[in-house]
Amino acid sequence: MPWKEICSMDERMSVLTQVNDSEESFAALCRRFGISRKTGYKWVERYEGAGPAGLSDRRPRAISHPARVPESQIDELVCVRRDHPFWGPKKILTWLEEHRPEKTWPAASTIGDTLKSRGYIRPRRRRLRVPMSLDPLAAALAWPRRGTPGGPASRRYAAARGSIRARRPTRMRERALLAPQSRCRIA
Repeated sequence: MPWKEICSMDERMSVLTQVNDSEESFAALCRRFGISRKTGYKWVERYEGAGPAGLSDRRPRAISHPARVPESQIDELVCVRRDHPFWGPKKILTWLEEHRPEKTWPAASTIGDTLKSRGYIRPRRRRLRVPMSLDPLAAALAWPRRGTPGGPASRRYAAARGSIRARRPTRMRERALLAPQSRCRIA
């Protein structure tokens, strides 16, 4: 047997016809159809107000928005942002409170959301996450800060790790280190 396709408006209409035709109580009818009494009364009220069109699904949205920011204030926010493109919402709010104290201004977060929705705030670039290394000196060994790979800086790090022995400076290096000092003493 194929499945029966059931439309929600047809089901609501059958509940309402049962309410008018049946001798059952309203609570018993709602229990039989698996809805709450509150929902049943809501459907009856919608049907009486708008007819069968009132039984269609509605989007769950608010009818009024009492805390909505007025368009005049949004225009002022956008104007200040255009004049100062590098100011953030906190600084804009501080400036507006100082220069136009007669009005109540929305919170900094609301200012930020408004400017973002209008395209005045660019999203931050995401940082690249580098995988964590188990050896904290691995990067220093691979690429020393001074010199070429395998140079004196990397030898020092390797010696600190104990993987190779540190070399003693040669006599030429000792002379090069002492030469500037000896010149200074003579001069």
